[in-house]
Amino acid sequence: MLTFEHYTKTHHHDTYPALSELKPEHSCAGKSIFITGAGTGIGKVIAVAFARASSHAIFLTGRTKSTLEDTRREIQQLSDGCVVECYVMDVTNEAQVSEIFAQASRRIGRPIDILVSNAGYVKYIDKTADSTFEGIWTHFEVNVKGGMLVMLTFLKYAAEQRATLINVSSGAAVINFADGLSAYSGSKVATMKMLDYINREEAQRDLRVFNLHPGVVPTAMAAEGKQNMQDTAQLPGSFAVWLSTPDADFLKGRFMYANWDIDELKRMKDEIISQNLLTLTLKGMDSTEWLA
Repeated sequence: MLTFEHYTKTHHHDTYPALSELKPEHSCAGKSIFITGAGTGIGKVIAVAFARASSHAIFLTGRTKSTLEDTRREIQQLSDGCVVECYVMDVTNEAQVSEIFAQASRRIGRPIDILVSNAGYVKYIDKTADSTFEGIWTHFEVNVKGGMLVMLTFLKYAAEQRATLINVSSGAAVINFADGLSAYSGSKVATMKMLDYINREEAQRDLRVFNLHPGVVPTAMAAEGKQNMQDTAQLPGSFAVWLSTPDADFLKGRFMYANWDIDELKRMKDEIISQNLLTLTLKGMDSTEWLA
């Protein structure tokens, strides 16, 4: 399973009081959220969590209209005042992604505050050499091309200061080996490295970039990855809301598991920042800066 090593002593499989999106200090009142892959699974629960946190507007995108409408109905039952819009969207279609972001921004008459890039693809590959190029490349088409199209378009429509970009990644990107997930792991690493650059290059606007492993949640994607699924979707849902608050600023530009205890993380804040921990680097050499 992907969660066999942990950064905090306490390891969660479900949401907990300190993380709850219902805490007043975790309120998203007045904020707008754009979520990909929001019709089912983790994306749906993240959307519901933001609704519970009193968000002003939530834009749901995915491949299937009926599941997006299901998510919309659930949100509307929780919050009558929340603006909820559904868009059928292919994350690899640049024109479509651009138009839907434009529609969402027009709907609220201002920039978008938060992006949760959650859409993804995984296919178990027993042995890389026995796979087809197409089977491998599909992971990069969806997870890298699709993810970056969404993220780059978000930057055009995001709030000028302190917008939040949450990339739903995977532990497969950072552990030494995950059986059968070569293409998936590679695609997740590629996106993380691009976000390293975006985090640095957008420092003037104080863009808040996070890479989040959501845990191993019982979804169709996790089942395809043949993992031991023991985490609830509510855990990454609550964690995503927490990342949108100033409380999580010290984790900007870093990778984390939703399973890690936030109180322990906060106690390690100075160490994480001073030693530049939870980042993608190479062991055995100084890789902190390279000036050409």
